[in-house]
Amino acid sequence: MFLEPVIPSTIIETTRKLKSKSSFGHDGISSKMLKHFINIIAVPITHIMNRSIATWLVRGKLKLAKVIPIFKLADSSQIKNDRPISLLPVFSKLLEKNNV
Repeated sequence: MFLEPVIPSTIIETTRKLKSKSSFGHDGISSKMLKHFINIIAVPITHIMNRSIATWLVRGKLKLAKVIPIFKLADSSQIKNDRPISLLPVFSKLLEKNNV
């Protein structure tokens, strides 16, 4: 399997295509926030992603998810009525979308 390196314009384009959500992972950065400053950080983000592609390594913090319970059924006192939602860092989503 071979993954192509990415360029800053691709990172910017992919970021703009993300849904503008206010939810965020453990890093505290939402896709909505990232869209506001992606033009400023596109070059360093591109470098990080290309290093991940070249070395086949993804930093541990990009693999962490913030898991929150969401109520789904009638009795909210029962834990079985909650379903887990995993919120990944937005940079993990960028890495995934640029290499799928």
